[in-house]
Amino acid sequence: MYLILKRISETTRIPDIEHFLKPALANSVFTRAGYIESLTIKMIKTPDSDAAEYHAIVNITPDSVAKRVVQKLNRKRCHGKAINVAIYRFRYRHEVKWTPKTGQ
Repeated sequence: MYLILKRISETTRIPDIEHFLKPALANSVFTRAGYIESLTIKMIKTPDSDAAEYHAIVNITPDSVAKRVVQKLNRKRCHGKAINVAIYRFRYRHEVKWTPKTGQ
């Protein structure tokens, strides 16, 4: 399951994110351990200003562990900044979200 870590600090690197996720990925007596399959950091820059936002996209398996990571780490601090952790939802370019009523 893909997770997104929103608005991370610009100084945050991949090892920092791995260290941030490590406690939530660990197993305990009644829970399974998870692992990171992939991890990328994206910079999004608005065209009208020089401001940039940084986000991390993490693929964690199994899905039950990914949900536990969201519950445990949402709004926790990484590099002094509160991080939003959420399930990443893929959007498709031609996906229809609203259809008008016809024939009335």
